[in-house]
Amino acid sequence: EKAVADDVKKSDILQQTKANATTVFKPLLQGLGFSKINLTFE
Repeated sequence: EKAVADDVKKSDILQQTKANATTVFKPLLQGLGFSKINLTFE
């Protein structure tokens, strides 16, 4: 059970990291002229 809980934590951290990356990099890339870029990590 502990291993499962650890996996869930890792998954949550990964999801949060991806959300943060999208928030940070999308405007940055758009500012560089990549206005048509579609940053989705699905």
